[in-house]
Amino acid sequence: MLNMGEGGVAVITGAAGGIGLGMSRAAAERGMAVVMCDLDDDRVAASAAALRSDGFRTVPRTLDVTDAAAFEAVAADTMDQFGRVDVVCNNAGIAGVNPIHEVTLEEWHAVINVDLNSVFYGVRAFLPIMMEQEFGHLNATASANAWRGDAFQAAYNAAKHGVAALMESVLLDLRAIESPVTASVLSPGPIATDLMLRSVGDDEEARAEGHEALNQGMDPDKVGRITLDAIDAGRFWIFTHEAIFPTIRERLEAALTSGELPPDLDWDWEELFATS
Repeated sequence: MLNMGEGGVAVITGAAGGIGLGMSRAAAERGMAVVMCDLDDDRVAASAAALRSDGFRTVPRTLDVTDAAAFEAVAADTMDQFGRVDVVCNNAGIAGVNPIHEVTLEEWHAVINVDLNSVFYGVRAFLPIMMEQEFGHLNATASANAWRGDAFQAAYNAAKHGVAALMESVLLDLRAIESPVTASVLSPGPIATDLMLRSVGDDEEARAEGHEALNQGMDPDKVGRITLDAIDAGRFWIFTHEAIFPTIRERLEAALTSGELPPDLDWDWEELFATS
């Protein structure tokens, strides 16, 4: 049986900071043991140690999410250590800042591999385990950009649309085979993370401006609690900001009527930051 509390086990990628660390804290506060995975081994070790100093059960793991075999190794290690896995949050992500005509193949593949392919690798590694134990939940972090893209974010937009579609496919497949395993997708609005500083592309000024804007956003710890509570409540679509809903509705209405993409379609950034 899925256990979101004491005795449960969560595996979270991108856990050294940002949303992943917020998710780790939220899971730990519920009493779960948390396997915190990140490419930055020193940073994830420090983050896990900080949570342990607060009395929580955490285990740091170095993980390159673009390596399918490494994902399988983490899955096997988790089962060896804990004998179960209840929740997997595929959260690792990077962004890009170039207009589409300047995006290099290296930049494109970097974003797609980290943001989209890694989610498939996580599902591929952990779903067989969950199906065998007959419980478990798979979550992935998409973005508000899964619903309306931003300019100069072609690879990120494509990846996050893909994550949302992938997780919907996961849920539909599980339902079709009547599996008790469940799935969800998180679509956060602006969150105070260092996502833009870890973006790819040569425009350092754009990264710095994006970072400054993003850090007016929601506290990652709040995102973590929203996510874990929504999973516990059985939600598939998980949002952090209701302020994105009017823009989503406008986009869909235009698609179903004029068929045009409105040139002035944008988020209400003032409302987004006010509700963070």
